[in-house]
Amino acid sequence: MTLPSSRPLVVLPIEIRNRELDGMLLLGAVLAERGHPVLMGNRQSLIRRHASLPPAILLGKTVQQPDAEVYSRWREAGHRIAVLDEEGLITYSTELYLRRRVHVPTMTQADMLLAWGPEHARIWEGVEMGLPRPPVRAVGNARFDLLRAELRGAHADAAAAIRARLGPFILFNSNFAAVNAFTPEQNRLPHPDELARAGQTPPPYYDPGLARYRHRLFAAYKEALPAIARRFPNHRLVVRPHPAECPDAWRQSLTGLPNAHVVYEDAAQPWIMAATQVIHHSCTTAVEAYLMGRPALSYRPVENDAFDPLLTGVCSERVRDLDTLLARLDACLSGDTPRADPMARELVAHRLTGMKGILAADRIADALAELPPPRLDLNARISRWRWHWHELRKEGPETCRSVARLNAHFYPPEEAGAALVDLQARLHVFSRLLGRFAGVDLGAAPLGPEAPQTYWLRAHGIVAGQDDDLAAGTMEADGLAAPSHCIKGLTAQRALPLQLGRRRAAGSRPA
Repeated sequence: MTLPSSRPLVVLPIEIRNRELDGMLLLGAVLAERGHPVLMGNRQSLIRRHASLPPAILLGKTVQQPDAEVYSRWREAGHRIAVLDEEGLITYSTELYLRRRVHVPTMTQADMLLAWGPEHARIWEGVEMGLPRPPVRAVGNARFDLLRAELRGAHADAAAAIRARLGPFILFNSNFAAVNAFTPEQNRLPHPDELARAGQTPPPYYDPGLARYRHRLFAAYKEALPAIARRFPNHRLVVRPHPAECPDAWRQSLTGLPNAHVVYEDAAQPWIMAATQVIHHSCTTAVEAYLMGRPALSYRPVENDAFDPLLTGVCSERVRDLDTLLARLDACLSGDTPRADPMARELVAHRLTGMKGILAADRIADALAELPPPRLDLNARISRWRWHWHELRKEGPETCRSVARLNAHFYPPEEAGAALVDLQARLHVFSRLLGRFAGVDLGAAPLGPEAPQTYWLRAHGIVAGQDDDLAAGTMEADGLAAPSHCIKGLTAQRALPLQLGRRRAAGSRPA
């Protein structure tokens, strides 16, 4: 026997699988354990389902301008919005963060803002909005739960496999996507001289000083990495690009060096665990390495306090020239340990909630429980009907614009058949390590041909809530009917394991 859930559906979109999957899966398991049905999958597929799902809580990932329209559509369709900025932990400065990543009209669409820690909460609470501010909660991020001692074993097998395959290696985690994107048009920080020569308008939120600085660093690293590979021929050098970064520039700079490899596989954690030594510049992996007791070396051939994130610097040993970097690498490969700044512990505690005590995933679930329940009122029904009618008038399905990435698919097509098995195996590891989630089920929930890789989590015997008559993509309720057979790719949702498309008994009305 299955019972309707008294908790609303929670939608967890994933943009970068290798970065976000494990944290979202852990968060989904925590929410399902508490009685929430959970839907997770590729972000570009899920964010267009606002008119086809029962009233839900959407977990957004930015408060930047492009998401203002997305959140507005979800709110009008009766959903609640909570936002956790995935890039909110590592910032150049408060001023640059507010200028580049905070759009006040987008913030006003949120029902709650979830901060990485007290410092991030302070920044958000200081934004001048001119409207009632959404509540801010310092909760951390569930993907950093995987760095805690009790969950670090989740990546132990993957780390051992990497070590067995590569032997001793030096890992460089790159963070130059803003100047080394897949195409010049996608670079958020093109060089000012290139813009002037081409007569082009700068991209949104462009800072010429930051652009010049990042290009200088990029050039310096392309010179340093071949020197490292030549200096340590008995170690491999692994360059792990940012997922939005073009790997070709790194491959070209390492041409002819058989011990150098450009690799992008799996999450960062097993690679950090497997590496003999980690190198970075202003990358989140510096904080991850520090929290795992493996401080990195931060190569800083040029410095600028306005453009160098403080947190990644203090979590590492800072090295300012190539000769010193090679000497310190030699020592560290022989057993020495990089020396992080003594202020790192205090700064991490101020910037990052959830590394002790209650998991960040549980803190996020506690915060979401404070939200008023989403409701499918008449205005929401009309909004959904308008959206479906808008879809009907199109000549073909709309394709969401997406920046080229190394992992553009939630799971690549060739891995899609094994995706469910992989997710269930990951959930089993979490269950074993934490002694939780024995009552949580996970299954496939394809939302039609446009969203084939979507998955649900729920507690045993729980289905979605009762106000779902619009969930199957039809508009037959309350006389707002549209021909369901014409709604492209939406009617397939009737078969969802979550029973999101269950019809209400004839004559019943929403509360």
